[in-house]
Amino acid sequence: MRTLAFVGQKGGSGKSSLTASIGVAAQEDGERAFLIDLDPQATLHSWGSRREAEAPPVDRTRAAQLAAVLGALAANGYTLAIIDTQGADIAPDPTRH
Repeated sequence: MRTLAFVGQKGGSGKSSLTASIGVAAQEDGERAFLIDLDPQATLHSWGSRREAEAPPVDRTRAAQLAAVLGALAANGYTLAIIDTQGADIAPDPTRH
């Protein structure tokens, strides 16, 4: 199973929207996709709950459970997992280049 994660420090940059869009496109292209929401805001999970379509499924998990969740998805025949992560919204360190 392939895994794709959208990661970035900035909140509100479109990670949840991108995860949903890529997940639907992958599903339509024949992938057996599963979307994972690691963000406590649960934007992706809320989107999945409002949808009438059942695929791709969306669920929340915690980072500590991610390896087990990915293993279970692979064992259940999923071909693609797409992970939405939390933004940090921290100020850049001016001493780092």
